[in-house]
Amino acid sequence: MGRKKENGVNRALAPSKEKDLEGVIASMLACTRKQKRLLLYKLFCDLLGKDPKEEVGIYDPQGLIYGYFLPPGLREELHLLEDPQYAAELERRSRSARPTIPFADIVKRLKSARK
Repeated sequence: MGRKKENGVNRALAPSKEKDLEGVIASMLACTRKQKRLLLYKLFCDLLGKDPKEEVGIYDPQGLIYGYFLPPGLREELHLLEDPQYAAELERRSRSARPTIPFADIVKRLKSARK
């Protein structure tokens, strides 16, 4: 469960590149916490761009999920579901006699409400 190949490819680095990578990793691990945060920011910006739009899984070398990166907009949408008043309103609406709203329409409404 949670296993993934990077870009669908499972390939090893050449031995010389592997040694170079180990050296870079050792240097990064020796950094202060503040420096590590900057490194993470730079790596994420390089990987995802300055304005990411979707969640990204973070996987360990064996392909097991470590965690997820959620961009701010998506994170805010998910926090709406934690708001007791918002959850109560959703519950109230779900019990109404009105016709159901397709999920795609709900997503559109949430996105338009963000703007």
